[in-house]
Amino acid sequence: MVRNKRFAIPIFLNILLLGGCTNSLMGRLTDSLILPAPTTTSSTTPTDLFVISSVNINSSNSPTPVPSGTPSGGTPISNIFFDTTLSTAAVSSHCNVATSGQTSKPCLCQFSWAEVNPNSGSNVATSRNVQTTVTQVQPNLLSCNAPSVFTTEIISGTQIKITVIAAPGNPDSSSFTTRPFSYNKSPTTQTGSFQDAQGHIFDNVVHYSCYNKYVRGLSIQSKSYSFPNSKTGATIAALYGTSFCLTSGGVNGPVSSSGCPNLGAASNSAQSYYFNLYIRNSEKGDINKFNDNFVCPTVQEPLVPAPSVGGTGQFWPMDTTFALSLGATTDFSVGVQANTKLSGGGSDPTAATSQCFASSGTGSGTGGNTTSIVASCLGFAAHVTSDGTCPYIKSASGQILQTFRLRRFVALYPRLFDTDGKPSPKGQDIDTVYVLDRPIASSATINPLKPYTMMGPKPCPFAFFDKKNVTADKVGGLGPDATYLKTPLGYRGTNDPRWKTGDGTINWTQQWSRVGLPGDVDNNGGTNIDGIEFPNFDANDDIKGRSCSATMPFLSADGSHFYMATVNKYRTEAKFQHLYIRPFKPFTPHYEEDTTFLACAPQANPFKEAPLHFMPSPTSTGGTNYSWCAESYPTQNSNITSLDPAVTPIAPSNPTTPAADPNIGGHVALVSPFTSHISTLNGSVSSIGGTACSATTITFPSVSTYAYPAAGTDWAYARHDAGTTWGALPGGKASLTCDRTVTTSSDITWTQFPLLAPTADVERALASDSSYNCTVTYDNATGKAAARQTPAGGCCMLKSAPATKIVGATHLEPTQTTCLPPTY
Repeated sequence: MVRNKRFAIPIFLNILLLGGCTNSLMGRLTDSLILPAPTTTSSTTPTDLFVISSVNINSSNSPTPVPSGTPSGGTPISNIFFDTTLSTAAVSSHCNVATSGQTSKPCLCQFSWAEVNPNSGSNVATSRNVQTTVTQVQPNLLSCNAPSVFTTEIISGTQIKITVIAAPGNPDSSSFTTRPFSYNKSPTTQTGSFQDAQGHIFDNVVHYSCYNKYVRGLSIQSKSYSFPNSKTGATIAALYGTSFCLTSGGVNGPVSSSGCPNLGAASNSAQSYYFNLYIRNSEKGDINKFNDNFVCPTVQEPLVPAPSVGGTGQFWPMDTTFALSLGATTDFSVGVQANTKLSGGGSDPTAATSQCFASSGTGSGTGGNTTSIVASCLGFAAHVTSDGTCPYIKSASGQILQTFRLRRFVALYPRLFDTDGKPSPKGQDIDTVYVLDRPIASSATINPLKPYTMMGPKPCPFAFFDKKNVTADKVGGLGPDATYLKTPLGYRGTNDPRWKTGDGTINWTQQWSRVGLPGDVDNNGGTNIDGIEFPNFDANDDIKGRSCSATMPFLSADGSHFYMATVNKYRTEAKFQHLYIRPFKPFTPHYEEDTTFLACAPQANPFKEAPLHFMPSPTSTGGTNYSWCAESYPTQNSNITSLDPAVTPIAPSNPTTPAADPNIGGHVALVSPFTSHISTLNGSVSSIGGTACSATTITFPSVSTYAYPAAGTDWAYARHDAGTTWGALPGGKASLTCDRTVTTSSDITWTQFPLLAPTADVERALASDSSYNCTVTYDNATGKAAARQTPAGGCCMLKSAPATKIVGATHLEPTQTTCLPPTY
């Protein structure tokens, strides 16, 4: 590796900065820099130079005689070939296996490599050096044993330096020298994306996403008791407001079923989370589409016009932003472990090992597990330098490849609870993501090998499908006579405030203050995602279920005593209308950096970005910070009949108007099956980079069954046409969205899966969580990094003359439009 040097020649800097943006969305700042080769001098000059052209290490013994003392078990043989043009003599003139009457000129093959001690805890590489005796000599070929630990201890991808030296007793020890040759141990099935000048093999890391399926009971019913009449002998059924039965989706099964003839079975909860997975580009064919607990959706619309990435039927988004060395070396010794693929119940040979420093590249497999995600070693990154920056490497063609900080972030998702209120036995869900820092352009006199950098984009939030419309806006009262606004049955971001209030038009904090629990709102802080609540109306319907309003204990405002009160949606007090099981509070997935992980990695080659969403967010200091996120999740669900099941409308009579109470019947007639964003630039609807966004037409249900509003009206959400207003941008129409429609297949048995969060929720997250800022991470302590500000040019500069700064809330598709490093 060439070590860091300082350059202060202005012409050189101009060439460096102008040539840094090549064929990626985040161009390499130093991609076209070629440094002169280092020069060496020697006080003595050997007579002959041997140049190795190639090395072949056989996996099994050849007929070549094996020296005595060689361990049994088949030590591989190394065949070393010499370049007859560059070598100044035949190797047999200075090395031989002496026969009778011949001068003995013994030689040794020397193997050197770096080995990382997995028990040290610090990933410090130790140099290993092994010498073996030459066993066969031809004019331009030597054979010798490879190191005895070649197959057992040297990890695939390890770089080994091989040379030939004179053994003790060789009279020609000062008469020749051999140029070291870089050999990479790699199985024939393992290939990389590119190599550096030292022979390291790098493979691009591919990113995709999967969602989980969580099963729980979805309702609570009043329990029925039978009492005999001693005088008439008749049996009377009575409902109790303090006794209930429910179904548990966990390991406990039904909590109670007697007295509840219509108790429903457990089913998939809408509270489903997305997880981010990473796999080597050479192994992406091993991705498992689904198992018993997870599904990795494929999409119809490609990422870019060329179908090579994120194309029809491919997993989403399959972006590649960084690469890793396939083997641990002196320079790349930081193991990078990640969730790689879904367990499939078999051996999972490409992802079975979960340790980067295991003695073998494969492990024992998942042992029949079909419910989890497999973690494995993706590869190896470089160490962060002492000043917090990253080293650089040279490509095989001699070009500089800068490495950047590879950061690991972790998010804890809210715990999952069953209908009985108990936590799910599966534990708390955790999502781990890897984000590469991005370069910042600067006209300042800086060390070109230590470019300014900023934080890369984390995943945008996702959305749940609100199948019971518990977040619907209401006006005209709080009871069942409330009329619904134009709020479609559809997807709500995890941070949508209506999950907390249950209504976007009422100040629930003031309502709840009467109960005496300050800091909470609306029934302990929120609705239930699946609408699971205690019975709150009286009914005598043997088909749909008999119900008695729950009578529950409440704490008095002064905290001195409990009292009993009835929960009924006809009551005028908001606090007594609903009592949800484990109320859910809105959340933004907050990714916290794992600061113990210190690693550097080069950008992927080629670099492929997911769709990006940008937003300026005012700061307390009066300036403007910019935020961005990567749209890592699909945006359209074509299963309209599952999202909005047809039912007979009961009120009002006109089926094109939302029913007054969709929970007890009536056809909602409004469904939003997509969360697609509108491609925008500088605050206007437009096509960017010559690639227009357009809605994907999905199969629409029969008009005789689904009386949806006509096309061209502002209520026609499911029709996805130009007449429906969509998104947060004024003038945005549903037909201008950039869809990523989940491919319909028999593998998807649950059709109400989550999607990317809608535009408003994404922008709400970017504005509220500063960790989404494209914060300056390194500027050599010249000012901004200390205050954690974004670059002056925002997160992205578009390629134009002059470069255009992205302003305003903007969705950017990964077309041929280059996202240049922003100005500092």
